[in-house]
Amino acid sequence: MVKNLQVFSGDAGIKKALVHSIISTMKKEFNLTISFLSISFIKSNELRQINKSFLKHDYNTDVITFDYSKKKNEIDAEILISIDEARKNAKKFKVTYGK
Repeated sequence: MVKNLQVFSGDAGIKKALVHSIISTMKKEFNLTISFLSISFIKSNELRQINKSFLKHDYNTDVITFDYSKKKNEIDAEILISIDEARKNAKKFKVTYGK
């Protein structure tokens, strides 16, 4: 498990261990330090509200990121992913959702 990584999901299709593995690989491949990284898989209406409140965009989106990093190769960030948009994109691009 990657230290300082938090993965939140209300969807059983999201494999948290796989997310940790992907981040671990990226950390090594790109020589990154993770001060803090939060990845949240949330419903479309929740992400739309965040999009509206923080970015002043009143529409659905698939991903929003907030980067608080101060140094190159250091990650201090939040990634918010719409579960609903991920499902739509999986269908659109003919890939399996959640694997």
